[in-house]
Amino acid sequence: MTSVRNCFAILEIARTSMQPNFKKYEYHMVLSVCEWIGTAICTNQHRIMLNCERKLNNYLMEYSKCYFADNHLFEKLIIELVQFIKNAINAQRTTFYIIDPQKDDGLSFVFDESAEKSDDACKRSLRLNFLRETSIPRHVALTGNAVNLKDAFNDPRFTPELCERTGLIARSVLCMPITGKKGIVGVVEAVNKLDGKGFTMQDEAIMRNFCTFCDLTLQYANMNRSSMRLTARYEVTLGVIKRHLLPCRHEMAYIKRYPKMYENVETLQTFQWYISLEYLDHMRQIAIFMIMDIGAEGMDKEEVIKFVLTMRNFYRDVGYHNWEHGFNVCHCMYNLLLRNKHRFSHTEMKGLMIATLAHDVDHGGVTNNFLVTVSDVMYLLYEDSPWESHHYTVLMMVLTEIHVFKNVSEEEFKEISQVMKHAILSTDLAYYFRIRQKLTPLVNDGDFDWEIHEHKYMAVSVMMTMCDLSGQCKPFQVTKRLTENLYTEFYAQGDRERAMGLQPISLMNREKIFYQPEDQVTFLTVLVLPCTDLIRKLLLNCETLHIYATMLTDDWREIIKVRDMRCWRQDDSVVEEYLYRNM
Repeated sequence: MTSVRNCFAILEIARTSMQPNFKKYEYHMVLSVCEWIGTAICTNQHRIMLNCERKLNNYLMEYSKCYFADNHLFEKLIIELVQFIKNAINAQRTTFYIIDPQKDDGLSFVFDESAEKSDDACKRSLRLNFLRETSIPRHVALTGNAVNLKDAFNDPRFTPELCERTGLIARSVLCMPITGKKGIVGVVEAVNKLDGKGFTMQDEAIMRNFCTFCDLTLQYANMNRSSMRLTARYEVTLGVIKRHLLPCRHEMAYIKRYPKMYENVETLQTFQWYISLEYLDHMRQIAIFMIMDIGAEGMDKEEVIKFVLTMRNFYRDVGYHNWEHGFNVCHCMYNLLLRNKHRFSHTEMKGLMIATLAHDVDHGGVTNNFLVTVSDVMYLLYEDSPWESHHYTVLMMVLTEIHVFKNVSEEEFKEISQVMKHAILSTDLAYYFRIRQKLTPLVNDGDFDWEIHEHKYMAVSVMMTMCDLSGQCKPFQVTKRLTENLYTEFYAQGDRERAMGLQPISLMNREKIFYQPEDQVTFLTVLVLPCTDLIRKLLLNCETLHIYATMLTDDWREIIKVRDMRCWRQDDSVVEEYLYRNM
């Protein structure tokens, strides 16, 4: 008897009639010996089982390292698994069925491993229809219950036709389901225990552990297969985009035929300049001029033309973060660099000019916080600074097809790429506030040094923010139009937030349009003026930006004052009245 009271053997001891009867102490002695024999046999069985499990675990550990460390063929790995389980439980043949949940007819892949010592021809993949075949694997797949048959021929679930197909006389069968999160994903079937006694409980335990690991393998294989399909789809889509990102040849011909811009260069080289509405179409020529004027060394002009035209096409038609905004930011950087060429290398200037023109490319007109709130795919793709990371990705995609820097060395292009990445990511206001907190004490205490890389790194960040906010350093008539464009985006986002049951902030709440002047004063005093103040201390010849931002703040305060001095009427516009009085 075993410790769990299972009888696996009977010991019979007999004496002849000439011998005396067994004494009581002899009975107890034999009983003790039988108990020790049972304990020894049970212990040995546990030892054998633990040894098998140890081999299984060691194999699965090595298998995991091999499988997850490299991109092996899934079919080859499955065949190795089938061969291992066959040897582990001493089966004559083992078959692995992978059920395809996408097929309504229950179609499955089958990997078969026989006992014969031969080449890879015995390892083959077949296809089986579970709804048409009557078999033990079908029964296990439908019920989810394991089957262990000592005498397969006398079981109604067994079909002798399968023996004719495989050429194998099945005597014992062990079949178990592989259960995943969404149900049965596969079945493992072992046929004929080599010792002829049938599969034991130990074999069932080994098979059960094996099936658990197979489930993990199948899940990983499915995810890997999905990932490969998505990667392939991405490559195809990217190829389509790249084929269509180049500008129209007619537009290229037009720019080459009429390269001159309408604007006077001296006027262009002032911070307060802003392109007139009737000449918006000339932004292409002006952008090309500014880029070549600052970074002509190592840049191919025809490629620059392609780049500028492509950037214009890649900006979305949104209220504020559009091509006009990208052009204006580039214009501000042009003037900053024009006055301070001695502070920057040619590599840095080229990178900054390209980065500013592309800093908001493909912007969707909503904030990073909104992307986080709605768990947008952009946020899932880029957890930090989603829009800014996307802008840089789009820029680099364009530069792989339009070789603006084809005349520079590979090493210099890497440096330019680093400059562009840092510059574009710096336009995230969350990043700007962290930089400003570090940079302000250095500037105010006189410890800032342009020769220190970290100091210059922070200064470039503030310069990018300044360029991004440069629309607030223009004459009031210009700034008013830009502000209205920005509120178009803000209110659209606020409407979406309200539809989601959220309360938008004042800047994005069209119900608080009355408080636009107050919001603008807050925006200028909290964000813009500290930035312009830093710039005028870092770059002494750029104080004009701070002067115009201060004047704009005073203009908005005057509007608030005029509004509060009289009763507000819906058909009046305080802004229009203020503009009329100051014409």
